[in-house]
Amino acid sequence: MKTGLFPILAFLLFLPPACSFNYRDSLVIDEIEETVPNIRMTGVIHRTASSDRILVEMSADRSESYEKVKKIILFGVHFREYDSQGNLAAEGRADRVEYFTATKNAEIRGNIEISSRREEGGIRTGYLYWDDKSRILKGSTDELTEIYDDEGSSLSGRGFEADLKRVIISFLQAVEGDYVVSD
Repeated sequence: MKTGLFPILAFLLFLPPACSFNYRDSLVIDEIEETVPNIRMTGVIHRTASSDRILVEMSADRSESYEKVKKIILFGVHFREYDSQGNLAAEGRADRVEYFTATKNAEIRGNIEISSRREEGGIRTGYLYWDDKSRILKGSTDELTEIYDDEGSSLSGRGFEADLKRVIISFLQAVEGDYVVSD
């Protein structure tokens, strides 16, 4: 009986190598880390306080943290900011906030309404982007943004931008509204 070496060599050629690098598994893990949250919480309440009082209180229906891409996504967000005497200074809400932890920038979407007692007015829109370094709040050219004050002024338009360093507010297009000057 003659077996020969050829069938054994052919069998060995089809065996996987004993040592190999599988880069695909690493890529899949990277993709999962970017799309699946490390932490998911519901009914979140976050308070920032000084030694004797609450400064800011924020609640969210749900929170998702993505450590690899350094972001936190909040859903169903409500916040309240308090002044030095503990009185309500500002409050607001939004459907979704995507906060980038490395830059402190934020993208805010859906049913946004912020009112400030200190500024005696507020803003309503569907989209805002906060650039923390430049202290600029931007709307979208696709979304109508309305700013209003307690005196009855109301302006709306597209391409809203508020430079909070220089206190300059502008719109790029489709601006309309009423500006009321009190006596």
